[in-house]
Amino acid sequence: MKKILKLALFLGFVAAFAATALTVTNNITSPIINEREVAKDRAGLETLVPGGEFAKEEVTGDSRGYIDAIYSAGDGNYIYKLKVNGYGGVGSITYLVLFDKEGTVTGYTVTQHGETKGYGSQVAETDFINRVIGLTKAEDLDTISGATISSTAVKDGLTDAFMHYELHYLLKD
Repeated sequence: MKKILKLALFLGFVAAFAATALTVTNNITSPIINEREVAKDRAGLETLVPGGEFAKEEVTGDSRGYIDAIYSAGDGNYIYKLKVNGYGGVGSITYLVLFDKEGTVTGYTVTQHGETKGYGSQVAETDFINRVIGLTKAEDLDTISGATISSTAVKDGLTDAFMHYELHYLLKD
């Protein structure tokens, strides 16, 4: 009986030590990891908010899976990094969307895509960018004729971002 008690105490001590070590390690490395993730996306973020201070937010709540990251950009502005599958699933379209505190899209930039030049690649061109900026809901975005799959994928990601923004940030700030 005494041996079992010693073993249980030793096991409890080891578990407590391991939990403490993991907590301390997480507290030390978490800010470093966060800063590296922000640095990786900084070029695209700077396109939307030049010279901005960015902090990565935790993606919480329901999402349809298109939200890759969320960054606060100060003054109630949030940038969503979205990833969607384009035409034929040949890679993804990664893009950033900037929401102001009223929930209006005030910035949009595509950071990576593998879409067909002249068709799906139109989601990264000025005409489409101008259609996205100023949106207050994704349903108002018309798809691109000849690039329906790619533009619909972008629209689906925007729908996800709008729903998440309305639930978590629009009423908060």
